[in-house]
Amino acid sequence: IPQLIDTEIRFTHLSGGRNHVCGISSESRAWCQGRNSDGQLGNEAPGDRGTFVQVTGDLSFLSISSGKSHT
Repeated sequence: IPQLIDTEIRFTHLSGGRNHVCGISSESRAWCQGRNSDGQLGNEAPGDRGTFVQVTGDLSFLSISSGKSHT
């Protein structure tokens, strides 16, 4: 079921996993939110996130793909 994402980030692509979602912003940065039990959010902070956090590193992304417990 589609749901509105409450964020200021403009996404060009979104990919949903089992309990998390990641996307690429219009600035080619990756952002994720949700469950982080296996590090699937790509940031160095442990724990789940209810808001989007930027993936660690000074990286640019063209695509992103999320699975059950990975991105």
